[in-house]
Amino acid sequence: MNYFRALKKAILFIFMVFAVLSCQNRDEIEITDNGESKYKIVVSSTANEFDMKAATELQKYVERISGVLIPIVDDNSPVGSDEIIIGKSNRIEDAGLKIKFPDLGVDGFVIKTSHKKLIIAGGDEMGTLYGVYTFLEDYLGCRKYSEKVTVVPENKAIVIGKIDDKQIPCFTFREMHFYGPRHSELYRDWHKLDLKEGKNEWGMFVHTFDDLVPPEKYFKSHPEYFSYLNIQRIP
Repeated sequence: MNYFRALKKAILFIFMVFAVLSCQNRDEIEITDNGESKYKIVVSSTANEFDMKAATELQKYVERISGVLIPIVDDNSPVGSDEIIIGKSNRIEDAGLKIKFPDLGVDGFVIKTSHKKLIIAGGDEMGTLYGVYTFLEDYLGCRKYSEKVTVVPENKAIVIGKIDDKQIPCFTFREMHFYGPRHSELYRDWHKLDLKEGKNEWGMFVHTFDDLVPPEKYFKSHPEYFSYLNIQRIP
């Protein structure tokens, strides 16, 4: 009796292992394998410039990783089971997803898998592009260390598991003051950074004394507000 009970437990354990492995395999998406892919990158027929750039950047880096150039088509083309949906598209609901785009703001995004489809979609401006760069870095192992140094792994098989990633930045403006982000748009976009253009884009930023205490208004009446130079105050 003990022998048969142990045998039943062993068979049950093996069955559970196969069941788990089977579920894991169903969650996997094989985007490329050995120089081939069944996938297409799908964008809206009315895609804006940011979503189109997101699609071409994904296409470029997938080719650099795997050697496979995945075609880009619009969502008026026939629906397929193997699709990477980029940006706002009528294919998102077809994939069984509902995305509340207003909640994402201008540069929030979601990265999701549904059945055999991968969806990367974001806000009206940079969101989808930021989603693509996050996917390349967090899920495909790419890195951009500077405007000149990019690491792209080589892998004939691009296989991803289940993804359910949503990111909405706490700060809508993010700027860093050193050479890379100030002189390389690609570096800025990859790291989700902004570049202030114009004095009044979002308010004062350092060197504000002349704006707050203009000398033509205050120097005569309040010279004590201003600095000494060669033992006299100057405006």
